[in-house]
Amino acid sequence: MRIFDKDELVQGKLKVEVWTNKGDDNLIFTEGKRPRFYVRDNKECFIRFIYHLADNQAFLLIDNY
Repeated sequence: MRIFDKDELVQGKLKVEVWTNKGDDNLIFTEGKRPRFYVRDNKECFIRFIYHLADNQAFLLIDNY
C-alpha cells in the first residue's frame, strides 16, 4: 500500500479508479488464485469491496478502507 502525497489529492468531484493484478481484461480468477485490488482516488473516502456472484449472493471483501 502506498500513501498518496498531499499534492496528489485534487479538489472537485470524487474520482475513483479500481483495477486488479490482472489489469482490466481477462478478470477471471480460478480457485486458489488470490486477486489483488488497487484503488486510486482524488479525495479522502471510505472504500468497500463487495463481491457479487451470478446467483445474486454478495460477499463483503473489504470494508471501511
